[in-house]
Amino acid sequence: MNRQSNLSTLFSFRNLFWFSLVCTFVLLPLLSLDAGISGDEPVHYQHAEYVSNYFNSNKADTAAIHTPYTNLKYYGQVVDNLSYRLNSWLDSSEPYKTRHFLNAILAALLILFTSLTAKSVSGYRAALLVVLFLLLSPRFLGHSYNNLKDIPFALGFALFTWGMVGVMKQWPRLGLLHWFGIALGFGLAFGIRSGGVLLVPIAFLFLFLYWLHRYKNQSGFVKQALPEGGKLIGLILIALLLGFFFGIIDWPFARLNPWVNPIKSLQMMTHYEVSIRTVFNGDWIWSENLPWYYALKWIMISTPLVVSLGFVLHFIRIRKMPWPVYSLLLFITIFPIFWTIFQQSNLYGGWRHLLFVYPTICILSAYAWIELFNLYKRRLLRFSILVLLGIGLVGPALHVIKNHPVEYVYFNHLAGSVDKNQGKFETDYYFHAVRPAMKWLNRELAGDIQFGKSPRIASNFPLEPFAEVMDFTFEPVLVNYYNRGKEDWDYAVFSSTYLGPQQLGGGYWPPLNTIHQIQVNHTPVCVVLERRLKDDIQALSAYRQSRFTQADSLYAKVLTVLPQHETALLYRAWTQKHMQNYLRSDSLLNTLLTIHPLSDNARDLMAKNAMSRGDFIKAQEIFIDILANNHKYLPAYEQLGVVSDHLSQPAETAHYLELGYQLGLRDSASIQRLVKALETMKDTEKAHKFRSILNKN
Repeated sequence: MNRQSNLSTLFSFRNLFWFSLVCTFVLLPLLSLDAGISGDEPVHYQHAEYVSNYFNSNKADTAAIHTPYTNLKYYGQVVDNLSYRLNSWLDSSEPYKTRHFLNAILAALLILFTSLTAKSVSGYRAALLVVLFLLLSPRFLGHSYNNLKDIPFALGFALFTWGMVGVMKQWPRLGLLHWFGIALGFGLAFGIRSGGVLLVPIAFLFLFLYWLHRYKNQSGFVKQALPEGGKLIGLILIALLLGFFFGIIDWPFARLNPWVNPIKSLQMMTHYEVSIRTVFNGDWIWSENLPWYYALKWIMISTPLVVSLGFVLHFIRIRKMPWPVYSLLLFITIFPIFWTIFQQSNLYGGWRHLLFVYPTICILSAYAWIELFNLYKRRLLRFSILVLLGIGLVGPALHVIKNHPVEYVYFNHLAGSVDKNQGKFETDYYFHAVRPAMKWLNRELAGDIQFGKSPRIASNFPLEPFAEVMDFTFEPVLVNYYNRGKEDWDYAVFSSTYLGPQQLGGGYWPPLNTIHQIQVNHTPVCVVLERRLKDDIQALSAYRQSRFTQADSLYAKVLTVLPQHETALLYRAWTQKHMQNYLRSDSLLNTLLTIHPLSDNARDLMAKNAMSRGDFIKAQEIFIDILANNHKYLPAYEQLGVVSDHLSQPAETAHYLELGYQLGLRDSASIQRLVKALETMKDTEKAHKFRSILNKN
C-alpha cells in the first residue's frame, strides 16, 4: 500500500508537470544548436550592432535611427540587442548559436508562464497538457529556435496574461510577483514591437470588468468598492509605466521622443509598407493583397488538430472558469486576429506575426480536454479520450523527430501532408533549411578544396553568416534563383522560397543539376546545385557584346545539358529576338512558361515580339495579363503606354502611365507620353501637372 502510494505521489500530475518543464529548459536550448539562420536574423543582428554603436558613441553614430531601407528604427528589438551584447561579452565565434540558445530559453519561459496560467485556471493536468501542446506544435517549436521577434513578443503576452490572471485570483491580496509579470510582460512586448501597446487597454478593460464582477453585489459600494477600484487603477498605471520605460530603454528612436515616436512606430507597423510576393492557395500574391482569411486559414492548416479540436470544444463545453478570466483569455486569442482582418494588415510568412495568440489557444484547448475528461466517470470513456489525445500528439511528434531542424514546415492532416501542399502554400519561408544544406556542402567539399582556392557559392539567402562555421573559405554570391545563370558560381544553395507556385507543384523543382536535397517528408525545400559547365556565363558576355550568334550557340549547349534552365531559355529567346527570329523566340518562351507560367520576364518578351511583328493588340493583351497577376511589374505600364499610343488609344495610354507613375514609373519618356495623351484628351489640368513634373526632371 505504501509503495503504491509513493508511486502515485511520484507520478502525480504535479510532479510530471514540473519534470516536463525541466525537460523543456534542457531540450529547447539543445535543439536550437542545430537551427538554421532565419530570413530576418542577419539584418536584425546588424541593426543590433548599430544600436550598440549608438549608445557607445554617446549618440554620435546615428545609423540606428536612420534606416530608410529596413525601417528597423521603428523596432525596439530588445532581445536582438541583448544577444549582440552577450556575443560581445563572450567574444563568441558563432554569434548565431548564442542568439538561438537565448531565444530557446525565452521560448522555454513562454511555455513556463503559459502552463502556469493553465494551472491556475484548470489545475496541473491542464498545465501538463499545455506543455505537451506547445512542445509538439511544429510551427511554434521551429520558431522557438531562431525567431527573436515573434517568440519574445509572445513571451511578453504570456507573462502579461499570467500576471493578469494571478491578480484576478489573488485580489485583494497585493501579489507583487503578478504585478511585476504585468509590467515585465508589457515592457517586453512593447520593447519588441510597438504593437505591444495593445496590452494597455487590455489591462484597464479586464481589470475594470473584474472589479465590476467582484463588487457588483456587495453592500457598501462607496466605502469599499471605489477605494479598491482606485487602488487597482493606481497599480495598473505603475505597472504599465514601469513596462513602458523598460520597453524603450534600449530603443534609440523611441528614446528621442518617448511620447511621439512609439506612436509613429505603431502607425508604420499598422500599415507596413514592405510587400512580399507569397504563395497562398496556389496563387502568387503580393502580401498587401492577400485575402482577409489569410491568417485564419494558416492557423487552421498548420496547428495540430488535437489543439484545434480542443479550442473548438471549449466553446460548447459548460465553462467553470470565472468569466473575467475566461473573457481575458478569449479576447487575447481572438481580438488580434480579427483586428488584423479589420485593418487589412500586411501579413506574410505564415502566421508568425500572430504567434502570440497561440499560448492562449493552447490554454483554452487544454482546459476543454480536461473538462471533457472530468465530465465522464466511466473508465472506458476516459480511456478513449486519453487515446484520442495520444493519437493527436503522435503525428506532430513524429514530424518533429523526422524533420528537425526544419520541423516548422508542417501541415496538419486536415490540410494534407507537406508533399500535398508544395506549390499551394509557402514551405520554408524563413530559410531554415539553408544551414543543413551548407553543413552538407561543408562535409562534401572540406577535404577536396585545394589550398588557396575559394569556391564561389551562390544562394538566394545571404551566406556571409556561415563563413565562420565552414571548414574552408568561400565567396558568397547573393542571387535570385531565376537569375542564377547570370552570375559566376561553382556551387549553389537555393531555398524554394520566392519560387512560383506552378513551378513548385508542377514537377520542375528541384533543377536537374541538384546534387543534394533538404527534404521535409518527401518535399525538397532547399537544394544544393553544382555548376557543371559555365557556358551560360560566356553566353551572357557574348550577348552583352551583341555577339548574338555566338551567344545563341552557347545557350543551345547549356540547354542540351539543362533543358529546364530558366535563365538560359530567357536569354536564348532574347538572342533570337535580336536575330529577328520571333517565332523561334516565342517557342523558347513557351517552354519557359511551361516551367514557370508566371514569369513576368518571359511574357514581357513575348509581348515585345508581338510589337516587333506589328501585332500591338496581342502585345496589349499580354501586358494586361501580366498586370492581372503582378500589378507591381512597372515595365508593363511603360509598354502599355507605348502600345496604346500606337493603337491611338489616348485614354488607355493615360490610364496605364498614370497608374505606373503612382507605383514608381518615373522615366521622362513615359511622363512625356502621358502628357501628350492627356493633352489629346483635353485634360489640361492633369497635363499641366505632369508637364511641371517633367520640367523638374
